[in-house]
Amino acid sequence: MRLFSTFLFVFIINYATSKKFNCPSPDGVFADKHHCDLYFSCKSGVPELQECPNGLVFNASLPSDTKEYPCVHLKHIDCGRRKLPEPNNACEECSYDFETKIIGGPSECNRYRICSNGAPTDLSCPENLAFNVKSETCEWSDLAEDCDIEAFTGFKCPQNAGNGQYFESPHKCDHYFICYNGKPRWMICAKGKLFDPKSADCVKPKFLKSGKCYRNTKSQLKKGKTEEKLVEKLKKDETKTKNVKVENEEKFKKLKESKKSKNSKTKLEMMGDDFTEDEKFPKASK
Repeated sequence: MRLFSTFLFVFIINYATSKKFNCPSPDGVFADKHHCDLYFSCKSGVPELQECPNGLVFNASLPSDTKEYPCVHLKHIDCGRRKLPEPNNACEECSYDFETKIIGGPSECNRYRICSNGAPTDLSCPENLAFNVKSETCEWSDLAEDCDIEAFTGFKCPQNAGNGQYFESPHKCDHYFICYNGKPRWMICAKGKLFDPKSADCVKPKFLKSGKCYRNTKSQLKKGKTEEKLVEKLKKDETKTKNVKVENEEKFKKLKESKKSKNSKTKLEMMGDDFTEDEKFPKASK
């Protein structure tokens, strides 16, 4: 009964609103003056009020006789003074049934969530690309909006970096960065190649002339390693080095705390062993 009452109420509202609307032309779709997610569909001069799904709004820039679906995501339309759709928060981490949002932290700009009809789907861009909410595409890190580029790339362009200047990655031998307007664009060499800072190009390991991987690469090649195995080893070594660095930092922290505790204990012991009661607890002078 309640569902029927709701349906009847909506029908009456739609009917009353439609009666007040005059179709500019016999056929077509036209925006509602007050609500961004409402529009009128006219057929033979008879208007019918339509509502876009939650999170979508009417695209008034389309021609009235368009055959396209007239509802688009809210972020693509400037609604001006027209009322925005009400958020229903039906989809986790999204305000509307239809919405797209970045879900990763500052260093995970490539992770995003698409809410479609209230159902969430989590997706990821390639490792070196960031998701641009406005264009709803995976783009170069320096072009993406709402992204902490330095946290995402792990690299900061030097202040004196020229526009379009190349830099090797401090993390991986086959990764590098190009600075544009002070922002790093994260690039990855093709499989089997490493970045050479001297030539500012991706080359096979035997042609590497400079960079942090140069000496290790030449040494391994002399030992008879194939280029493919060498690239794989470099990647494993980089991961291992990163893990060892984290482990060493944790060990150093524990050792520092241990030494601090030991030194404190030794001092107390010395006080107990070497001083007399009067020295440890001096009496106030009369």
